[in-house]
Amino acid sequence: MYCGNAEYSCIHGIQRMEDYMKLKKFTAMSLTVAMAAATLAGCGSAEKESSETKEVSAKSFADAVEKGSAIQKGDYSVTMNLSLKGDDLELFGSDEEEIMKTLGMKADALDAKLTLSGKIAGTDAMSMKVGVECGKIKGDLTEFILADDTLYVNVSNAVDMVVNVADLFDLKDEVETYTTLIPDGDYIAIPVSTIKDVYEAVLENADVSNEMDEIKDTLNDEDTIKKLQKSAAYLLSEAEKMAKEADGVYSSKDGYTIEINNDNAVSLVKAFIKVFAEDGEDIMKSIQDIVGDMGVSADDAISEITSDPEKLQKDLEDAMNEDDMPDFSLKIGTDYSGEEGAAVWTLSYGIDLKMDNDNMSANVECKVSEDQDVKVKAPDSVMDEEDIKSILALAGIDLSDLSDLIRSYGSGVYDDFDYDYDDDYDYEDLWSDDAA
Repeated sequence: MYCGNAEYSCIHGIQRMEDYMKLKKFTAMSLTVAMAAATLAGCGSAEKESSETKEVSAKSFADAVEKGSAIQKGDYSVTMNLSLKGDDLELFGSDEEEIMKTLGMKADALDAKLTLSGKIAGTDAMSMKVGVECGKIKGDLTEFILADDTLYVNVSNAVDMVVNVADLFDLKDEVETYTTLIPDGDYIAIPVSTIKDVYEAVLENADVSNEMDEIKDTLNDEDTIKKLQKSAAYLLSEAEKMAKEADGVYSSKDGYTIEINNDNAVSLVKAFIKVFAEDGEDIMKSIQDIVGDMGVSADDAISEITSDPEKLQKDLEDAMNEDDMPDFSLKIGTDYSGEEGAAVWTLSYGIDLKMDNDNMSANVECKVSEDQDVKVKAPDSVMDEEDIKSILALAGIDLSDLSDLIRSYGSGVYDDFDYDYDDDYDYEDLWSDDAA
């Protein structure tokens, strides 16, 4: 069952990677699209080209996000940190205490880090390395490379991680008895066509195919994309307008930052009411353009928010003065600068909560460095079909059983290994099979 779920996660993950690259365009303005089109059309001959570089920058928070999200090629990195501490915090019970202690973890505190990094060379060529750090567990988990219509998944990193964890429990020798049987080769290769077939089958079985078809139609409709771009950009500019209107929320020092905390939350609500009273109709229309009908009209929403602003402010002030209100800070920052064609975009999110002796902190740091010449290549060390069969065999799995499992998710799914399928295969029998 685990293998099936893991395969589904991998399949779903790469499809989401592809969808993500398309969804990034939502926040790019029409001007950006026009500029890109002009560049592709060829603005001037080779004789007219200048060796001079042009500096680029952002004029506002919204402008930085808009320009940064339009980057299509380059290197990226994402670092996510989570920290939890508290006297009453109990992350695990006494039964797991020895195991977690061996892993370097505490019941009343957690410090964990997840890193993603790689290259993007378009919607059909990208890479992602996944790393983790939690207690004594440190290192790269795996790497995904999408190139030449094939998804390459690094298995050697995962094996190394398993060996390192086993070493903490003095089980390294026993584990290596099995890992040494794994064939040479760092990656396994999965054709994108196979991933798409299985993905479609899973959606069909989950009875969400129609919804996904609607999303695909939306992503492939140029007019709809431009409309979404315009609406998203407008909402971002309105949010920035509210932040500027409030006291102590907006900063343009060292990039652009919006911070909400106990001290300025009431001021931000006042600014929200004011801006919504002025632009509520356009705000509601833009929201509906993106999420669809929300079951409330623009007039009703405006009336609800602006009819009694003093009460809204008073309710928030009372809430902020409650004894169980934690100290909090939510900070979002961004910047965009550098040379044209080689700009750097940064985006960060952070939240801190503190109450008595309990603390929670989470932050995400993203960086995209534009590089028009970036390339993503297929890895050299790749296992072949027989190698994959031998790995599955170590787990007691026959590839034909795995293929039948995939097929059980929906009709019309075939793998690349020419297995014969029994159309009357009993799904329940598969789960009772020892190999499964």
